Amino acid sequence: MTNFTIHTIKSAPEDARPILQFLQDNVGFVPNLAATMANNPLVLETYATLNGTFGRGTLSPVEREIVLMATSYDNQCTYCMAAHSTFAKVHGASDNELSAIRAGKVPGNPRLDALVTFTHQVVQLRGQVSAADIDAFLDAGFTKAQALEILIGVIQATLASLIHKMTGTPLDEAFQPLEWAKSA
Repeated sequence: MTNFTIHTIKSAPEDARPILQFLQDNVGFVPNLAATMANNPLVLETYATLNGTFGRGTLSPVEREIVLMATSYDNQCTYCMAAHSTFAKVHGASDNELSAIRAGKVPGNPRLDALVTFTHQVVQLRGQVSAADIDAFLDAGFTKAQALEILIGVIQATLASLIHKMTGTPLDEAFQPLEWAKSA
C-alpha cells in the first residue's frame, strides 16, 4: 500500500491547517484520518463540511453517531467504527447499544432500532428503499426530512471509509479501546 503522509498542523498544506487546528481545539487531538485527508485540502474541507452540516441537523448527537456507526458497519471500516463508537459513547450511548450496532444488530430501543435498520437499508440498497421502509422509519417518530438527513451521514461515513481503505490510516490511540473488526 502506498504511504500517505499523516500531517501535523505544521506540516499540512496551508489550506488544511485551519481545519486541523479546529479539530485540535474541539476534539483535543487531530485524528489520523483527518491528518491523512490533509494530503488534499479539498478532501479534508469536504469531509469537514459534511460533518458540520450533519451536525446542524435535527438528529441528536447520539443518533448521528449511530447513523455513522451503522454506515461504517456496512462499509466494513475498522477505523470509522472505532472512532464513531468512541464519539457515540461520549454522547451517551450505552455499552449495550454500542455492542449491538457493532455486531450489525439493532440496540433494542424502538426509535434507535428504526434508525439503525433504516440506515442499513439506505446503505445496502444504495438509497432504493421502499415506501414500507420509509413508513417504518416514520412510524418510529422520525420525519421525512430526517430520512433525507441520514443521507448526509451516510455520505460522510462512506467518504471516510473509502479514504481509510485507500490509505490504510492507522487507528489513533484515543480510539483503540473501541477497536473493531467485523465478525464473520
